[in-house]
Amino acid sequence: MALQNTVAASSEKLQFNKVGETNIITKSQPYVAGFFLALIGGAAIYLTVLGPGSTGLVEIIIAIIGIVMLYFGLLIATGKQKIELSPERIELNYGPLPTPIKARQPRSYSRDNIADIKLSEFTTTSNQIRTKYYAITLHLKDGKESNLITLMDKNNVDRVMEKVTEWLG
Repeated sequence: MALQNTVAASSEKLQFNKVGETNIITKSQPYVAGFFLALIGGAAIYLTVLGPGSTGLVEIIIAIIGIVMLYFGLLIATGKQKIELSPERIELNYGPLPTPIKARQPRSYSRDNIADIKLSEFTTTSNQIRTKYYAITLHLKDGKESNLITLMDKNNVDRVMEKVTEWLG
């Protein structure tokens, strides 16, 4: 069976705002799977806490799994990424919920510490369907790299690259 290429028909949404001298780029993308995961987690909590039966070890384990599923489901479903380009710094924030995932921790870089910005394309294949992504990466003067944002829509990528390149000078 031949692989199919997907069109960048993603539901990712970008907002560009300016507050004073700070440009703010916000990416939001509703994930139905996150809501489904949260729903299952909530149901597990409901059934073990309020359902019939004793509160034995199995029910406690199911309730803990339900809490984890509910939290990560909400994290996926409501997650937003915010890039703030102030005159001196670039700040990356994720929210509205705090996350234990290291790659999604808030980061901040001084403009003087950024050597370059690169755009790369990569493709993933799942169920015989190829999906193209674009990643914008900051290359720092200490040799490290930091992923700024990953998008599916080439138009969105071009707009973000334009704003960051303009900010970098």
